[in-house]
Amino acid sequence: MALISSEKGLTPWKHQRLTAVILLFAVAFFIYAFCVTIKASQADIILWLQKPLIKGFCLLSLGALFYHSFLGLKMIVEDYLHHKHLRQAVLFLMLIAHVFFTLLGGLLILSF
Repeated sequence: MALISSEKGLTPWKHQRLTAVILLFAVAFFIYAFCVTIKASQADIILWLQKPLIKGFCLLSLGALFYHSFLGLKMIVEDYLHHKHLRQAVLFLMLIAHVFFTLLGGLLILSF
């Protein structure tokens, strides 16, 4: 019985670590991209952003960022909000906000 209850929190923990590793690569990539394109014109940067591989990596980074953020905030809310209905309401609003901003960011990336 103890194994079942301990496995429940293991999946979010693994997901948070995986997204953290993805975000480390994303930060390194975006620092490199900034250094390479610092003297490029706006038109050159837009052409670079239109490459499918760059768009895909930006979408992956955006998804990892918001999922990582959601998991961390969810843990905080579950630990510190003890009123059941308030906790459920806050978690629901957080989920809606994270999904909305992920979709908005994805649409903006795809619009280039």
